[in-house]
Amino acid sequence: MARWRIGSSNQWEDHEKNWPDCPWVFHWNGKPIGSHMKGWSKACKSAGLDGLLFHDLRRSAVRNMERADIPRNIAMAISGHKTEAVYRRYDIVAPGDLEVAAAKLERYFPSQKGAASRNVDLLGWVEGFEPSATGTTIQRSTS
Repeated sequence: MARWRIGSSNQWEDHEKNWPDCPWVFHWNGKPIGSHMKGWSKACKSAGLDGLLFHDLRRSAVRNMERADIPRNIAMAISGHKTEAVYRRYDIVAPGDLEVAAAKLERYFPSQKGAASRNVDLLGWVEGFEPSATGTTIQRSTS
């Protein structure tokens, strides 16, 4: 059996002395502990959350951190995601998210009345610029 280091030499010595034939790193009196999820279903049912998956908590955490505007690099460190692509898969779009986005657009458009003409004026320095027939505008950054 390959030797491995567990925390300190005292723990290893205790393991070797009391359970020399035990191949398990984590055990209870030489027997494997088993899954940490053993009591999950029972606990969820008792709490009225029957069917909740442990992994649902990670998904909820990502959604909550996104909605709380926690910087993504910090949120990824908290959730343990190594890549942004995988992290983004956890930020599931819900119908309520679409409603919030629609409400934001509704508030945005009235504040832009007359902006098209202002934008064209700002872009007067662009040689040959003509506004599109669809009303799409290009805005010059003021920063």
